[in-house]
Amino acid sequence: MGDAVTYSESSELRDIVKRVPLEAIVLENDSPYVIPEGIPGKRNTPLNIPYIAKVVADLKGIDIKKVERETTMNAKRLYGI
Repeated sequence: MGDAVTYSESSELRDIVKRVPLEAIVLENDSPYVIPEGIPGKRNTPLNIPYIAKVVADLKGIDIKKVERETTMNAKRLYGI
């Protein structure tokens, strides 16, 4: 999931996030260009990924710590770490 999911007008993407199992989600962002909604005027960096995690947690109705833990494990598995 990328920064676009943080934008309220991304309703289709947000609906997809609700349906996709957390085990299939990896967080990323489009540094340095697309920044999460709510922090305009700044350069995007990977430090903004917690904003994406918060939106995913809110959409799924789960704790952000679970999103952080699961998506980190997913990324490690994807990259063979």
